[in-house]
Amino acid sequence: MTILHLTLAMSASVKCSPIESSTAKSASAAVRKARTLSSRMTAQQFIELLREADKLSYAKFKFEARTIAQILSKTKYVNADCYCVLATTYTDVLGDEDPTKPAEKYLKLALEIDPKYSKAYALLADYANQEGRFSDAVAYCNKATACPVIDPMVYQCKASALANLNRLPEALAAINRGIDCVHNRAELHRIKGSILENMHRHSEALESFRQADRIEPNEWNCYQIVHVLEIQNKLAEAITEISKVIANNPKDGEAYRTRAQLKIKSKDLSGALKDYDTTIELEPTAKTLKDRANLHLQMGHKELYMRDSVAAKKLIDSPF
Repeated sequence: MTILHLTLAMSASVKCSPIESSTAKSASAAVRKARTLSSRMTAQQFIELLREADKLSYAKFKFEARTIAQILSKTKYVNADCYCVLATTYTDVLGDEDPTKPAEKYLKLALEIDPKYSKAYALLADYANQEGRFSDAVAYCNKATACPVIDPMVYQCKASALANLNRLPEALAAINRGIDCVHNRAELHRIKGSILENMHRHSEALESFRQADRIEPNEWNCYQIVHVLEIQNKLAEAITEISKVIANNPKDGEAYRTRAQLKIKSKDLSGALKDYDTTIELEPTAKTLKDRANLHLQMGHKELYMRDSVAAKKLIDSPF
């Protein structure tokens, strides 16, 4: 069981949108401003640049954010949050990959400035989760919740860690605390849905996934909704949900394959065959060819079964 909040890394080959291009310009401008002001900046300018660095780090402009935060860390205004922002510029979805662990180093510097700074513990917990150190993550979360001011992020981190340790009732309590603090964050409801699903509380899990999709519609939510409906044997509803994915993205081969499997369960073999045909047109894989071959056999199409079986074997045997 793995319940983690992951952020997809941006591919360098993807063409920048106008918004991203605008952010790139503002990132460069912020770096120039920080370098120009340097140690002469005012307290207000420090706060403004720190906010900009934080925003840029989460917008995937980590190099620019790091440059700004490094400049800020050398001023007389340096604070715990400055080191927290600096730490975020050294991590990605796999955690702190640098063997020297700079993110951890900067977070410890943050805690030297303010030993009761909840955000630093929450970030340490988040990185521990990303690296699969779930017991460490729980320990950091406990320190974070003992601070006078608690960063709401800590409840998400704690819920993920506890769920991965199979401590599901505690995980559910933690994620509910997080939702109480920030009720309109989709990721919290997605994690809650996963926890409830693993607790076999499928109706509640379904509502959590639907709530996540109401806040932030995306295909991942839809697939989770379909999965839970299938578990509940609500096949017609599941087919309706996956059809919405297909309507939004007619080139999604996996959606057609999922719908084909649901149609087989609901005894619509002709409809399933059409969906497999589309899947193979979009994504001709050995697995889907085998699935269609088995469906042909089930429908008594022996020649077509042999044709797909041979084609699947060719794909498996091919070195390319």
